[in-house]
Amino acid sequence: MFNIFWIERGNELASNVVTIIIYTMLLKSVNFNKLHYVLYMVLGLYLIQLVYTGFYILFQNEHFNGTVFHNTGVFAIYSIVFAPLFKYLLFKGKSNWRKIIWFIYTALIISLIVMVKSRTAIVAIFLVYLFPPVFLLIQSRRFKIRLASYIIIFMIIVIFVYFLFSVKNGSSIGRVLMLKISFLHLQDYFWTGVGLGNFTWYYPNWQADYFKNFTSTNIEYILNAGDTYVIFNEFVQLLMTIGFPCFIIFIFFAIRFLRHNNHTAVKHELSTMIKNSFFTIIACSLTYYTLHINVILLVIVLYSILFYKISRPKIKQIKLNHFVSFLILIFSCFVFFICFKKYEAVRGWEKIKLDSYFGTLESRPDMAPIVAQLCDDGRFLVDYGVYIYENYSDFNKAAELIELSKEKKFISKVSIENLAYIYLDQKAYYKAIESFEWLVNFIPHKFGYRLELIKLYLITNQLEKASHLTDKTLSIPVKIKSEEALQIKREISYIKEKLNQKIIPE
Repeated sequence: MFNIFWIERGNELASNVVTIIIYTMLLKSVNFNKLHYVLYMVLGLYLIQLVYTGFYILFQNEHFNGTVFHNTGVFAIYSIVFAPLFKYLLFKGKSNWRKIIWFIYTALIISLIVMVKSRTAIVAIFLVYLFPPVFLLIQSRRFKIRLASYIIIFMIIVIFVYFLFSVKNGSSIGRVLMLKISFLHLQDYFWTGVGLGNFTWYYPNWQADYFKNFTSTNIEYILNAGDTYVIFNEFVQLLMTIGFPCFIIFIFFAIRFLRHNNHTAVKHELSTMIKNSFFTIIACSLTYYTLHINVILLVIVLYSILFYKISRPKIKQIKLNHFVSFLILIFSCFVFFICFKKYEAVRGWEKIKLDSYFGTLESRPDMAPIVAQLCDDGRFLVDYGVYIYENYSDFNKAAELIELSKEKKFISKVSIENLAYIYLDQKAYYKAIESFEWLVNFIPHKFGYRLELIKLYLITNQLEKASHLTDKTLSIPVKIKSEEALQIKREISYIKEKLNQKIIPE
């Protein structure tokens, strides 16, 4: 029922989590040997994707942008998360080529990660495979060995921090900013959190409020504030989402789950593979939105069930009776039916956008069912509003739809930008000012938004605000030099010159 509630309201993350819980309940009753065969299927799919996408990365083929993993960060994480599985299944065999194959595979993975410059993947490799041996030396009884271990760990931390900031300095500063903004609001949502799936609504507004209220902000923060609604640290985001009490409960059970040791030789190898995979996911989650990748979530479910079965062989497995299994089946079919209807609606909407139709959208017979299915999805409302704004110039309807998306707790740069220009075309200047002010605060280094806002202040005779904004804008350096950015800044300089002369520019 919770899943249906969230699906109906377009809360993708919440509905995914509940769906995964249902899968977990069903997989717990599946025989261990059958689940073990699934690993071979997973490995096959992984290798196909690795070869396909890796080929385009290595040869810099233009078609790479069209692949599923066009985000190189996601691809790098995907590559290393499945590395323990590859090693486990490879060394289960008796081939004499195992070590050579593993060496070639490792070299390929490292080459791909270095080429895409994935800091998350590189740091995860060090934390999972190189850091533990050094950490074990701390437990030595010899003082010199412990001292050397502490020094090595300190040096590793320093190197990592330097590495994170030197490879992509701007991106690293941007991530520090996200954490800072999030922690500023921790006290407000310490006990309850913002709610599952709601963080993507709150964070953009928090970032906009931060630059609105803190006028003496570090210039590096201004230049590296990004168009984002996740903060690239899953644990902090989880804390902000579910609150501190639930977060502590989650950490407690996660640690207890992973600390279990199985002493059976064969199953020990499998549990080691699963633990290494989990630790890799955890390491990646420190600097990336790893738990928002659906493939990774499914892997976590599969590995969790396998680990549960091999870790508790002496505990009688709880078997679902036929009645409960039947109820889960009926419920799953019902959820699938609802999801399929929404899937068909999304496909229908994408088809409509590609069609050449000269009448109004409301007159199309296939439009009403689509709106009925997706009316609570904020993304669809924005897309729908932008479409009729660009193709039908229906300003009132477009503004109504985009404003409605806010009530569904959806907000983005695209939605507010289009809303701002819609109000500008309607000559609803004060509403346009509200939207452009949000954009200027959300992404403060975008000079185009600043110029539009300055012009609106002039139109509405808010000269003091216009003067203050021109001063602030001219003090900000251009992040990426381009003729367009320099031209905008020259125009703002001209406006400032006229304002100093007590002349209102036209």
